[in-house]
Amino acid sequence: MTDGPVSLIECRDYDPKQIDAALSQLLAPLGGMKAFVRPGERILIKPNLLMGMPPERAVSTHPEIIRAVAAEVLRAGGRPVIADSPGGITRPGQLDHVYRISGMAEAARRASLEGEGEVVLDRGGKNGEHFFPEGRIIRTAPVIRAFLDADRVINVCKLKTHVMMHLTGAVKNLFGVVAGRAKVDFHLRFRNYDIFAGALLDISQMVHPVLNIMDAVVGMEGMGPSNGKPRQTGFLLASPDACALDLAAAYLVGMRPEEVPTLRVAHDRGLAPMDPSRLRIVGGSLKDHVVKDYKKPARIFQVEGYDRYLPGFMKGLLRFVQPRPAVYRQNCRKCGDCVRSCPPQAMDMGKQGPDIRYDACIRCYCCQELCKYDAIRIHQPVLARRILRR
Repeated sequence: MTDGPVSLIECRDYDPKQIDAALSQLLAPLGGMKAFVRPGERILIKPNLLMGMPPERAVSTHPEIIRAVAAEVLRAGGRPVIADSPGGITRPGQLDHVYRISGMAEAARRASLEGEGEVVLDRGGKNGEHFFPEGRIIRTAPVIRAFLDADRVINVCKLKTHVMMHLTGAVKNLFGVVAGRAKVDFHLRFRNYDIFAGALLDISQMVHPVLNIMDAVVGMEGMGPSNGKPRQTGFLLASPDACALDLAAAYLVGMRPEEVPTLRVAHDRGLAPMDPSRLRIVGGSLKDHVVKDYKKPARIFQVEGYDRYLPGFMKGLLRFVQPRPAVYRQNCRKCGDCVRSCPPQAMDMGKQGPDIRYDACIRCYCCQELCKYDAIRIHQPVLARRILRR
């Protein structure tokens, strides 16, 4: 079980000079970028690129953070490649659109100039299978080519809430290394949240980033990871250990570790403590940076994964407690992203927008996660809300 270390530094905005200074101070207690990058190595920089949204929406890692990290990798002698596998990417050219709208294309261009080298934007390629025999739940996964070609990985995540996993941080961000539509299969296979969290931990250990950096200058609160609200938080975090980083982040925004499935399962596996005070914090104090009244996502009354054990007469009662995605048609643009991204194909596009067949819905909430317009929200029956208040 690891205790970090976790480096913490205050950073109030995305001014380039402030980001450069903060990143340098953040990494100094960990040995600087040269402690994680060797000359000539191909370094995969893995941002959170959920979808093509502008930086001010706080959906993705801010491009100024990526620019600064990529420039530092160049100065350390590495060859940086920015890569991810965003949700909903099904057609050629969509990845370029995500890079442009999120600011990553401009970040790569500027980092190349500042670091006096080339920062590559990954354009995809032939994906491959990666084997991880140490996995508890998964031992093989289809992954993006950029990961297979990399010598090392630097994970640059975003502080956000998550309807399903409660917190999306370092561990959850590495799910993006799984190639494209293969992520759909994971949702279909692992409906229980703790089992899905275990799969995420397997992926995190398979990818084994040498460094994890969290963009928590502006986070996302509420019903993340895409339709929450941006929230000024004002700090950066870094650690060689993804679980330790997530534990520190959860504490800073008022989440108990047992509320976050990845932290709960990590503790069960002996990968992380449940007590944030056991973390070795360098550069700052966790208590001095706690964010007051950070809005957590609504707790979800989970039935998935357990319903198979219920007798037939009780399954009919599930509708009184089981949450479900609901379409807010006044916000819907009929873009079809939700229909295309639904793992069990439980959605159809009708004249008034998407229709959901709840008998086929597995409650993975990918539709809510990938909707740009906040047109899909989570509806919890009254009985479920009353149970969760207890």
